Amino acid sequence: MSQSDGGQGQSQGATPAGWYPDPWDQTSLRYWDGLEWTGHIAPSEPVAAEVPPVLVVPIQAPVPTPLVPPAFVPPAPPTQWAQTPPVSPNRKFGFGESIKRGFAKWSDYSGRATLGEYWWFALFTFLVLLVPYLLFIFAVVPPSMQTAMLDPAASTDDPFAGSDFQVTPLLVVFVIAWLILLLVMFFTTLSLAVRRLHDSDRSGWWYLLNWVPIGSLVVFIFTLLPGTPGANRFGAPSS
Repeated sequence: MSQSDGGQGQSQGATPAGWYPDPWDQTSLRYWDGLEWTGHIAPSEPVAAEVPPVLVVPIQAPVPTPLVPPAFVPPAPPTQWAQTPPVSPNRKFGFGESIKRGFAKWSDYSGRATLGEYWWFALFTFLVLLVPYLLFIFAVVPPSMQTAMLDPAASTDDPFAGSDFQVTPLLVVFVIAWLILLLVMFFTTLSLAVRRLHDSDRSGWWYLLNWVPIGSLVVFIFTLLPGTPGANRFGAPSS
């Protein structure tokens, strides 16, 4: 029995030394100490825990990216050019546009006004004040006073002496409207004249020369001068 057991034990290549199939229980192993069977037993085929396969992903070396110089991008223009393109200092305004700009900036004493912008509005002011004046003479004033009002130097007599001039409601309304028109045109022309002086890089305080003897001639010459090219201390050219 021992020889058969020994041969059987030798045939178990995977069985550890000293462990043989249990002669009393073939499903177990029993330890043989060389003299006799001991009481040590163990399972004949221990179940090994299943180890899940490990997925091995090969690591690829990164492909070097070729160095390509970036495309040339021209620099952006200055911000002020992108928002407001430069305007030619020789910009010319027509009759209608000059009138519109004059009334739109009637209280604006900053900035500049071009030569044409100022004189087109001056022509409009002359016509606006002339027409009501003529209507007042021929429609409201008695004939005995018309000659004296049209040519004061030709008449030496008192125009009110012996005239039938009377203060009527129509005359009162006309005088009030005339005064309002004078105020509107005065302040509009004043702000425009200040901007005209700014255009030639002169302070608006030069306008006060109108109340000085021959000062009006100096201001008149200033308003005829062209504006400075490009921006000056009063801003960019009128646009």
